[in-house]
Amino acid sequence: ANKSSFEYDKFKLNMPTIDSMTFAVKSFERDAKGNHPLVAMKSSVDKLSGDLQIDKADNKSGLKKNLQYPVFNSKTDAFVYYDRKEILNGAYPKSKFFYTVKPFVLDSLNNFSTDELSFKGMLTAGDLFAKIEEPIKVQKDYSLGFVKKVPEVGLPVYTGKGKFYDKISLSNSGLRGDGRLSAYTSESESDNYIFYPDSLTAPTRKFLITEQAQPVVYPSVKAEGAYQKWLPASDIMYITNAKDKPFNIMNNKVLLTGLLTLSSKALVGKGHLTFDQADMVSKLYAFRQKGFMSDTTGFKLNASDGSGIVLKTTVARSDVDFTKNLANFATSGKGAKIEFPDRKSV
Repeated sequence: ANKSSFEYDKFKLNMPTIDSMTFAVKSFERDAKGNHPLVAMKSSVDKLSGDLQIDKADNKSGLKKNLQYPVFNSKTDAFVYYDRKEILNGAYPKSKFFYTVKPFVLDSLNNFSTDELSFKGMLTAGDLFAKIEEPIKVQKDYSLGFVKKVPEVGLPVYTGKGKFYDKISLSNSGLRGDGRLSAYTSESESDNYIFYPDSLTAPTRKFLITEQAQPVVYPSVKAEGAYQKWLPASDIMYITNAKDKPFNIMNNKVLLTGLLTLSSKALVGKGHLTFDQADMVSKLYAFRQKGFMSDTTGFKLNASDGSGIVLKTTVARSDVDFTKNLANFATSGKGAKIEFPDRKSV
């Protein structure tokens, strides 16, 4: 504290400028002796001003036990920041992400309970969410934060580019979500969304894209255990399938092991794709509602009885249309190599 002054008559310490205030709270768990030892908080309340009433003015000698003292009176807004390096590698800069603590009164400073330590105010999170009014309390990791149930209508995220449902939490583990996210025509479920100022990540339980014919064309997609990363400002969402759980595209017509890239304009992908007896590997698939196109592709045609590969080549262009049950493949031109492995001929 700077420029402090003591009023003896009032038995009060005036502190007009306080850099930060930290706390030691009783642990949630008992120790081996059955006690709740003090634990240093991992958050501080910064940029305060106020006064500390040490005891009643007529009890300077302390002969009477006034358990509600000392009392701290905060007189201006203060702030809690989450920009420490250990919080997701400093992902939340204090200029854009902070909690504003409204003026408060803390009594019984020598003997308050951990659960009672609470501050009213609001979280400012840049473009992530609109300001969230929710008291912050001591979390399990001994930081200041909250657990908030989201209204049934959901919370807009990233200036309305998506919407989140169910529950969000704030602590030194970052701003996280447990619930459901909708964006573009996709919807995912996860118990561990991590909201960064410029992106979102999640190991999902379920991920799906709803088929759409207009204004932008998307096929249906289903996946279990996929990993999701969304960069809203770049209009890109990356989805990687889980091991041995390929993307189910167009109601099982297509299976893809690899990466999908979803945007407001299209769905594209890359990786290992199969449909009917065809087996393809490409760095670019452009999906339509009921089909896809691809560029240079390693292509194999498997025998209908599963006995082996009947044709193998490199395709320069392909166009598959399931509404017409038609697939067009173009090789790279004169001299293109086409193999027939079962016949051992070229």
